[in-house]
Amino acid sequence: AELWLNPSRYINVLGDLQYNPYEQYLDDFNVSATLSNMRGDGLSLEYRYSRDEVANINANLSVRIRDWLDLFTTYSYNIFENRRFSSTYGLNFRSKCWGVQMSVEDKKRTPFTVRDGQIIRVQDDEIKFRIQVTLTGLGSVGL
Repeated sequence: AELWLNPSRYINVLGDLQYNPYEQYLDDFNVSATLSNMRGDGLSLEYRYSRDEVANINANLSVRIRDWLDLFTTYSYNIFENRRFSSTYGLNFRSKCWGVQMSVEDKKRTPFTVRDGQIIRVQDDEIKFRIQVTLTGLGSVGL
């Protein structure tokens, strides 16, 4: 089932779910709400659930500083593991025919797993630096 609500130009609510009638379980459930304004600022909150796999809360904030510059941040929290999963901070420069987005993502990895009664380290944390250049009408490329 899907739900789309747009009570105003600046409010958007989306939701979907998948129910398994044979097992009488909710397999997937996602809901998000987005608020924006005339200036171009935006706040989005999202809850994502997939049975035995994912239960995340995600937040996105974008603030228009100038017509040509936005600051943005994202935050993702893993409910199953009770910890922050990732955070991103960035800038978005715009012109009429081109744009550049630069961001830094701090991703927290699962510090360990248990196999055969032994604690095994899985992955270290990860920091990603990203730059993406967009040419209007042609596409974008990023590193």
